[in-house]
Amino acid sequence: MTPISISEEWQTLEKTDCTVCKISAYRVHNETTQRFFSSEPRTNYALTFCRQGEWHYESESSAVSFDCYPGELSFLPRGSVYHHHNAVLPSGMSVVYFDLRHPDGTPYRMQNTEIQKLVPAKPGTFAPLFDEIQNAFFSAIPSVFRLKQAVFALLCAVGAEFSRRHITEREYAMLIPALQVLSEPMTDAVTVTHLADACHMSEYAFRELFKKYAGVPPKAYLMERRLQQVEALLAVRDISATDAARACGFEDPSYFFHFYKRLRGHSPGNSNG
Repeated sequence: MTPISISEEWQTLEKTDCTVCKISAYRVHNETTQRFFSSEPRTNYALTFCRQGEWHYESESSAVSFDCYPGELSFLPRGSVYHHHNAVLPSGMSVVYFDLRHPDGTPYRMQNTEIQKLVPAKPGTFAPLFDEIQNAFFSAIPSVFRLKQAVFALLCAVGAEFSRRHITEREYAMLIPALQVLSEPMTDAVTVTHLADACHMSEYAFRELFKKYAGVPPKAYLMERRLQQVEALLAVRDISATDAARACGFEDPSYFFHFYKRLRGHSPGNSNG
């Protein structure tokens, strides 16, 4: 029997009467490299959200491997065997562990046990969802209902994102050259045209396929990656926002400040507005 796709898996899950249990949530920050190797299949589910740095994941049972950058997620199903490490320091992530149970108490098991990467269509969507789970988990007055509600909200958002992903292995292979370019520091030389050329595709075909993969147009993805790298520079170096922006491909400081405030709601380096 051919395994169903991850998007079909989430659609099936959404129609079941499952409940979440055994929930825990943590926020990880590392200044040194940390490696995790799973020798046995996972006994629960996990969702991770990259907040800082870069995290590399590899499946132990297949050729699946990917890097997670700030704002991106990984889904680690029950039964998966994998290893990961933080590839860029400092690094930080949020992790939510949970189990899924049928009404009779038996475990819900997804057919697909491969680790998955998720690039949200709208950057910033998932940070508050993970924050709410962590706040509920560590609350001085714990509430199981509040915690479960927060996890269900996260699962609902993840399901909506996965349902938009319909990319084949062949299509993913076609995008690998561009994804490799995007894994490097952004410069003004990196454009949509440059990415399309790297994949030996027309710009139109590349735009359509990349949007199918990431859920956002390549230009929007490029700009978000540049902003993330500016933020990373400001976090670890004594550098002005203007110099950090130029190092990441923003040649016009006034455009950068206007663009940053429009997307983030505050000036760079000032999260309080």
